[in-house]
Amino acid sequence: MALKQFGHLKCYVCAFGSITTGTLFVALLYIVQTDRMHEQLQGQGFGNQTLQELNHVNEKPLRGQLTRNQSLEKNSRLKGEIKLDVTQNSRKIYQKKDRTLEERRWLESVLKAREEPHQDLVALDKARQQLKKFYHGNISAPGQLHIPDKTPDFKAISGLESILYVHAALWQGDNVRISIIKKRGKLDNILCVFWYSSNQRSNFTVVKALVKDLQSYNFENACAYIKCFLKLDKEREKSSAPVFVGLVNKKTLSAGHRILLPIENRDMDPDRVNRGTTPKISKDDNKNSKPTSVKNRVVEFTVCIPAMFNYRKAAQLVEKLEMVRLLGAGRVVLYDANIAPNVRSVLRLYTQEWAAGNETLEVVVHSWKLPQLRLHYWGQVAAIEDCLYRYGWLSKYMVFDDLDEFIIPLQHKNWHELIAERELSPGYGAFMFRSSVMNQDHASPAKGFEIEARKYDSLILGFTQRDDYVYAPLLRSKLIVNPRKIESIGVHHVYEGYGATDVIPLDQGLVYHYRWPILPCGPEVKDNRVSTRFGKSLLVRLKSIWSKLRDVQIVKTIPRSNSTRETCYKEMN
Repeated sequence: MALKQFGHLKCYVCAFGSITTGTLFVALLYIVQTDRMHEQLQGQGFGNQTLQELNHVNEKPLRGQLTRNQSLEKNSRLKGEIKLDVTQNSRKIYQKKDRTLEERRWLESVLKAREEPHQDLVALDKARQQLKKFYHGNISAPGQLHIPDKTPDFKAISGLESILYVHAALWQGDNVRISIIKKRGKLDNILCVFWYSSNQRSNFTVVKALVKDLQSYNFENACAYIKCFLKLDKEREKSSAPVFVGLVNKKTLSAGHRILLPIENRDMDPDRVNRGTTPKISKDDNKNSKPTSVKNRVVEFTVCIPAMFNYRKAAQLVEKLEMVRLLGAGRVVLYDANIAPNVRSVLRLYTQEWAAGNETLEVVVHSWKLPQLRLHYWGQVAAIEDCLYRYGWLSKYMVFDDLDEFIIPLQHKNWHELIAERELSPGYGAFMFRSSVMNQDHASPAKGFEIEARKYDSLILGFTQRDDYVYAPLLRSKLIVNPRKIESIGVHHVYEGYGATDVIPLDQGLVYHYRWPILPCGPEVKDNRVSTRFGKSLLVRLKSIWSKLRDVQIVKTIPRSNSTRETCYKEMN
């Protein structure tokens, strides 16, 4: 089934005849991963016809057993066909995806959850009375709630059935969203208890929790979230957000809450972006502070980067931060699972400069110490969701990619100009950029930047050869989203949202993914558009930053020779 769907891999084997065991393993692994993606998409409402359209688009780049000896004219013609086909097919695909509200199963569950916590009044009142006996009537119980130490890391929990760890509770205007790790599967016995003070004998509110798994990629453990909806009435709209939320198992009400979480983002204002307001600096603030260092400021683009695990590429990090600055980022959010001292020094420079008011790019680092569990890619999906809900109210748009990826506008100066043009057709909740690999197995420095590319270990200046193959939509694609139209987001596509997804045409934008080849010895094209358009401006920024980081080690990654490509040529001949 997989080989039938992804015929370009068979063509790849045919084109080069002999193939190494390692290359074959990578190709087969890719087939399995893509099959899983198709199964997941079918579960999310993409029909067989839509998947066939995706396969048709996906086969185009390597159709006809392409070889390295193709003429530039043929390559150019082929790429033109791809652009046309993808543009047409993607419109059909995402028009189908943008179903009416009544047809969105996930939205039905959310709308139901908004009402359900308050519909079964008898059951909720019974639960509240039992909890009231515990909190109010238990003389031995302390008068004050036991507030755990505030820690950004995951907290172990027991007594809540399949829930294993709890991370954070974020206020969302009419609900609290709690990120958790749990055993995969349905969970329907959790209640949320809201307090408005630390006195546990004060009045509290009990509602039913909505628990939903995020994409788990067939792992036993899943990142998930809990939503606790407050009933909005005139009185509630005038009051402040709850201070604490406790999680209770309906089966063991007499034991009270199993964990208590302080509610973060209590000053969250869902209309902040629309009003375009940012809090002013108070008189008590440092007189030398600049407006850029104001907490909770609204920015046009926030960039979310998932967990950095065993990360030591300081040069790559500096280049990422400086490149997204050029593209329009006002804030970059990173998650520290485990980083090397040289990387920590880089982050320290940016955060200190920001605190002193000398920096226009806000760099925020969150601790991300995951428990010793088997999770997909260090809880990548949970980190993405945390960023979405922690900073969405402070961002007009949010960019989701990785440290070795760059979402590049190809006809516009920056993200702002590109998105503004695409927004002329309103209603989009997300903008999807297709991806292609810039091969790091051999150096291909941009003309005029050969020395600087090696000095600063620059990906953009050091590599200009990329795969001729561009991945189809949904496969390795990355997103810029309007957070007010997104309910839940994955690594490569929107799970739950209120608007259509706009697939950006290849001549307007592309994800440049700098990494070791996925399919070694595959057909390549020279693509120096990034270095040509942004190279000089980027180099100015790199020189400025590294002049302040003289003691920080740069781990060199640009190869000195092209031995891997020479091996490819031998295999082909």
